[in-house]
Amino acid sequence: MKRLMMIVCAAALGCLGTSLSLNAQTPRKVKMTIPVVAHSMTPVYIAQSKGFFAEEKLEPDITSTGGGGPDIRALIAGDVEFSFTTGDNVILAQQEGKRLLMVMSGLNKVFINWAMHKEAAKAKGVTESMPLAEKIKTLKGLTIGVTNPGALTAHKVDVALTAPPVPETAISRGFAIMFINNAKGEDPSIPEFLMENLIARPETVAKDPDLVRRMVRALTKANQWALKSTPEQVADALKPFMAKTPPELLLAGAAAVLPTLSPDGRTSERSFQTTQEILEQAGLLKKRVSYSELVTNEFLAK
Repeated sequence: MKRLMMIVCAAALGCLGTSLSLNAQTPRKVKMTIPVVAHSMTPVYIAQSKGFFAEEKLEPDITSTGGGGPDIRALIAGDVEFSFTTGDNVILAQQEGKRLLMVMSGLNKVFINWAMHKEAAKAKGVTESMPLAEKIKTLKGLTIGVTNPGALTAHKVDVALTAPPVPETAISRGFAIMFINNAKGEDPSIPEFLMENLIARPETVAKDPDLVRRMVRALTKANQWALKSTPEQVADALKPFMAKTPPELLLAGAAAVLPTLSPDGRTSERSFQTTQEILEQAGLLKKRVSYSELVTNEFLAK
């Protein structure tokens, strides 16, 4: 009888072990918001297309909210576990008494470039190689604006400040020159910036650190893959998520985003303080917040 009970217990434990093994292989469903469908979401798209989320046994449900604001509000409300968006959202949320944490840096440089119409550049004597300080002086009297792909050709503005691949496309078509390439860090006043970060609520970080670590690993792997790849390979990986983007724009954006990708996922204090300086200058930040209060790098690979 005793031997029979031992056999039954062993069989039960064996079944339990099989059940636990199967459960361990079941992908974890996780909800995340992104503000827009754009090249700035490259780490997220690559983690999907190259299987890095799947490697971490994650099944992400990703919602684009059509702009910044709703994405972070969904996170604050607890409707999603993560948001991949600009870090200034975290600083401004803290100002309103809503604490969030940046757990990984996706893009750590400003992904907004300046393009100057060729006619304006010729009239002002501007060249791409001109020192930044001299370039800034030439802006006096010019029309500057955020624009769309056709605006430079229509002469609506002299200088366009907008996200890639719009400036690069205008340049490649012969309508403009690169005025300031922020993605490559040409403006020394903003060497780093909280452009796109993985953000979570403190309670998620405290109660489900394994989930946070797996998300961080997947996105960091995506960046590292992209940084070892050609713009053509990156564009091909983005294609399923940006199917409506013309191939030449897809490629131009892929080339532009590569210099902004964080190779190790670390959110630096420099990027944090630079972002706060910009918010202060814009009159949006009432009081500075400490770096350690809103940033943790503990989930990155050691």
